[in-house]
Amino acid sequence: MEWVPSGLCITPPVAALIESTWTTTMARPGVHLFDGPLCRLESWRVDGHGLHLTLSRTSYKVFLGTNGRNAHLAASLGAQAMANAVGTSAAVLSSDGFLVFGERGPHVALYPDCAHPFGGCLEPSDGLDVVEDMARELREELGLGAADLVDLRCLALGGDLALGQPELTFLAVTKLTRAELERRVDHEEHRGSWAMRANAEDIALALREDRAMTPLTRLTLLVYGGHAFGATWLSRACTWGGAGESIGE
Repeated sequence: MEWVPSGLCITPPVAALIESTWTTTMARPGVHLFDGPLCRLESWRVDGHGLHLTLSRTSYKVFLGTNGRNAHLAASLGAQAMANAVGTSAAVLSSDGFLVFGERGPHVALYPDCAHPFGGCLEPSDGLDVVEDMARELREELGLGAADLVDLRCLALGGDLALGQPELTFLAVTKLTRAELERRVDHEEHRGSWAMRANAEDIALALREDRAMTPLTRLTLLVYGGHAFGATWLSRACTWGGAGESIGE
């Protein structure tokens, strides 16, 4: 990971749109937002040593006003007009063989009332460790400490095509059962949980069914399935519907 100056270029009309979007969203009943610092993806590459990210700094307000609510800006103004904040999400695997997701509440700013992976966005720091940042999100949303995790690793860089947001997808293997994980869900952000058995058949069924899930839920299922069941399964699964996700290397 390398920090570089930001390539974000916000014109006066876009700045005004960001402000109006923030004001309008904040005015919705029950919505509480915080303009925290985030990491903008400037570029990425893969080589024999792994995934390399080039990042700059942005904020949630800019992200909401561009990718979050006005993703159409990218078509006319290009990537330089977008916050492109790096998200993080985890396929949380329980000790009894379930993948566990949250169900977002009705008052979140994006994708209310949808199944969604546990995670958030990378928060910038000079010594940023992306795996530890994912661990922080799991502590906040599921109360998972280091002693609860058997394995935590990044599997893929993909993205939500609806928002144009890049996403790091992780596998988090826990010592806890599905029931124990569900009892730990933070109900400030999630109204409940959703789970399925982590086998090829159940994941295929979930990808085909008409269910309220975010593009990142589909992305997480595809990434986990490719990791667990191989490239042939993944190539078939990518034809099963869900136009809002994209797999990176």
